[in-house]
Amino acid sequence: MLLSTSMLLCISPNSLRISWETEAQVRKLVNKPELSISRGLITLCYHGLAIQQKWSKYLYTGELFRDWFTSSVQPALIDLEASTQRANNALNNNLKDDNQPKALTRAFQVQHAHAEEKPISLFSNEETDTQASVAIRWLHLSDFHVGKDNYGQYQLFKYILANIKAKIDSGLWPDIVFISGDIANKGQASEYRTFYDSFYLPLLTLLGDEARGRIFLIPGNHDVDRSQTKAVQRYGILSIIPEFLDPTNQGLAERTALFPRFQTYAQYELNQQTTMGTHWLFSPRGAYTTTIEIRGHSLGILCINTAWLSGSDSDQHQLSPGKGILEMGLEELKGCDRLIVLGHHPIDWFLEDEISSIYSILGKSHVIYLHGHLHKTSGSIQIGAGHPFLTMQAGASFQAREDEIWVNRMLWCTLYPQNGYIQVEPLRWSKDYQEWSIDGTAFPEQYRQLGADCWLLPLPHPHVPPSHHQI
Repeated sequence: MLLSTSMLLCISPNSLRISWETEAQVRKLVNKPELSISRGLITLCYHGLAIQQKWSKYLYTGELFRDWFTSSVQPALIDLEASTQRANNALNNNLKDDNQPKALTRAFQVQHAHAEEKPISLFSNEETDTQASVAIRWLHLSDFHVGKDNYGQYQLFKYILANIKAKIDSGLWPDIVFISGDIANKGQASEYRTFYDSFYLPLLTLLGDEARGRIFLIPGNHDVDRSQTKAVQRYGILSIIPEFLDPTNQGLAERTALFPRFQTYAQYELNQQTTMGTHWLFSPRGAYTTTIEIRGHSLGILCINTAWLSGSDSDQHQLSPGKGILEMGLEELKGCDRLIVLGHHPIDWFLEDEISSIYSILGKSHVIYLHGHLHKTSGSIQIGAGHPFLTMQAGASFQAREDEIWVNRMLWCTLYPQNGYIQVEPLRWSKDYQEWSIDGTAFPEQYRQLGADCWLLPLPHPHVPPSHHQI
């Protein structure tokens, strides 16, 4: 904490300007090699005093930073410096004693007595009881491709379930499980039967039957049964029928021709629900929304289908979740503390003339967008209409039998809503050690938590006025 707040003290308010700066430029400006520049910048982003673009560039927010710095940070730093000096003096004096262990204990007590006076506490390396009580934990899986290699997938199911059980046994129970598509390899009934019998139902055994309402699935391009309705035109359909993906009865009527391609996926998902009805894919809304209350914090969940128009594995710039469907879903969840959108494809796989507007829609709602498809774990801050939002990509849960090139992955996330960050633990299966190991290249090293195998990613701050997010 002392390093990150000291970094702020070294930045002259008169030098602030509305322009993008890289971390290297900030480091040069501060000119203090011993300070933790990365953690200081994370602190700025948390408070809304800076915004971040794709992990590497930062934009200070002018007067907002200057006012906060002079009113809050400078007095705090004066107290911190005085406390540290007192602790150092005590340590130096006590080391002159013959009994050094007792001297060190007294110095430690002096230092921590003053440390309790610190007025700023953001990114502690220790999870306090208060933080843990409002932690929301989820597991993000994606791209199982069931049917690709039956025996290899049975084995991987066992490995994933064993990891989940180990988490539960250690008290780290997942509140939610997100599965972002490509459950099957070719959208066939036998593939879904294998998935539900060999993974989904054993997962419910671990989590309890009440977890049915907290396991969220959406289809991917491999969940499309491409043997169905081959003659139906998909690419370019929105230019011919603009209403095709509208959340209306007319849009529903237009989409009906595609429904056989998703029928098997939808039927197997419905079979696992306690109340039967029409699958959300076949509703006018074309999306699923729900609100979950977890320890006093409301999460709005929006499940979308990015594979409506999918016809192959090379669909980039041919896809759309439906701009109107997305807007209506987010509007329904407007009052939630935090919004999570679950889709399969990255945003830059959507139709080129929709990408900017979808960025804007997601940015204005400060969402967390969870997806898969590209088979590697990663994440980034995106900007839409000057507003930040977070994208999180889970790697493929199964690409191939144990292989050093095609690696199987999973992603654990813990949301700390009061602290304004997500802790992520990316895992990959190690063929050599036959265990899950940390996927050390998934996220930038600068966000790695000191002394731990996890990363701290700042959440987009929803309370900063849009004028402070100008690019």
